[in-house]
Parts: sequence; C-alpha cells; structure tokens
Amino acid sequence: MTKIYFASPLFSEMELAFNKVLVEKIRNQFPGVELYLPQEQMAINDKNAYADSTMIARYDTDALLDADLVIAILDGAIIDAGVASEIGIAYQAGIPILALYSD
Repeated sequence: MTKIYFASPLFSEMELAFNKVLVEKIRNQFPGVELYLPQEQMAINDKNAYADSTMIARYDTDALLDADLVIAILDGAIIDAGVASEIGIAYQAGIPILALYSD
C-alpha cells in the first residue's frame, strides 16, 4: 500500500476545511493509498491533554519518514514554516514531493 503524507498549513478554519476536502477527494479517487493528514491525529494534537509541540513534531515526522510520497501545499503569501520543514525532511530522506500551489 502506498503511503502519502499530506503537508499543509492547519491553523485556520479555511486551511482545515481545504485540507479535509482535498484529502477526501484523493482518498475517494485512490482508495488503495494510505493518506496521513496531521490534523486528523486528534490524540497527539490535543494540547489540553498531554501533547506538546515536540511530541507533535516527532509523531508527524515519524509518519512523514514512513511515507512513499509527500504532497505539500504551498498556498499563501509565504510557505508555511511547518510545510517548509516537512519538505526539507522529505528531501533529505529521498522521499518524492508533489507540490501544489493553487494561488
């Protein structure tokens, strides 16, 4: 099974909605892929429970390094810092990156 890591900003309602819609379309079109969307990882993203930024970064980085492909969303006035670092990690690990810039 092909594993895809979806790197995208996830800090506004608009970003969360965009990610959800696009990932849903990818999953429907390619049911044989396993697509990791960081915003869906509620257990690790719940900062009111136990997770901190270091734990979240480690969890997501492990998923990224386990991926066969990274889809990176580049939209916005400047690239999101988290997405930029995920692109760097993927590049260093030799994981192909498919960038989307729709602005």
